[in-house]
Amino acid sequence: MRWLLFLLVSLLTGCETYYLDLGSIDVDRKYLASSHIGSPDPRQEHPPDGKRISISWKIPRDLWRQDPKIILTILFVNFEKRELELSVPTRTGHHSYFLSAVDLKEHGGLLSYRADLLLPSGEIYRSWQQQLWVEPILLDR
Repeated sequence: MRWLLFLLVSLLTGCETYYLDLGSIDVDRKYLASSHIGSPDPRQEHPPDGKRISISWKIPRDLWRQDPKIILTILFVNFEKRELELSVPTRTGHHSYFLSAVDLKEHGGLLSYRADLLLPSGEIYRSWQQQLWVEPILLDR
């Protein structure tokens, strides 16, 4: 009987299943599947070049019905910030944002990024930031 009670408590008190997660990956010729299997691919002539930031989320149904949004903030090496507002069309989803090599070069490269899952009230439900994230301190000159 104790084992059954232990098993029942273990199953009903699992980890939290709601999340907001980010990651980035370099995108170049090696990113194309055709580079690994040798299949013909017209994109090999002009392969993509840059970085891809991927966002994944899973939120409770009652919060999803409130029409939340994700604010993706990208911080470049020159300390310029770019904020993007992304809709959350489903409770569980994924969105990718591509930064071209030209865009990265123009800003000195990618320093860090973060995302906030905002409710319409302005409350932050979940937040995720890369370890190097810093809020720039801007000084008037």
